[in-house]
Amino acid sequence: MGYFRDAIDMFSMDDKVFKRVGNNKKSFKRVFWADIITNYILGFLVFGVVLLYLSVFVYAVAQKEAGPFSAYALVALLVFLFAPFLLFGLMYVFTFPLHLIGLLFGGKPKNYNDFFKVLIYPYAVFGKLIFFVPVVGGVVWLVLSYIFLYKTYKNIHRLGHSKAVGATFLVIGLQLLFFVGSILLFFFLPLFIGLRHVL
Repeated sequence: MGYFRDAIDMFSMDDKVFKRVGNNKKSFKRVFWADIITNYILGFLVFGVVLLYLSVFVYAVAQKEAGPFSAYALVALLVFLFAPFLLFGLMYVFTFPLHLIGLLFGGKPKNYNDFFKVLIYPYAVFGKLIFFVPVVGGVVWLVLSYIFLYKTYKNIHRLGHSKAVGATFLVIGLQLLFFVGSILLFFFLPLFIGLRHVL
């Protein structure tokens, strides 16, 4: 129950809660398993991957099907089993630039793990569930994620209010720039390639 108590408390945006999670040595293990188990549950409920591929695999073995049919089923099952760990690892890697931005603004965290675990703590379960709220779920979590980022900069990187705000807005600006750049590239790159062929 330790994870759920702390994760729910974080929605109060109380600085003491963020510091408590950051200083608790058990927090990393808690958020790790909360994220892994949530991914398994959502994968099972939403996609039915386990039932689907287990049934295909068992059927293939029962019918003594040799060849790619049973092999693909086994590969799919292995992907499902290991995907949550891979996703957590990717999240660990791709969160690091946010940590660097905090350092750029003069942050002095104890280590990267403290920043990472506090930032993703509420997301591991509740952030994913909020996405299932139709229409507004994604927008609500986007706003909350920036507030959590600000609070994490303030309490884990130990930045003052103005620097924490600045670091957060730099992240927002870079993400917006990447988003707009991706859209422009998606629309204009085919046009550019087409014009080159014409010329």
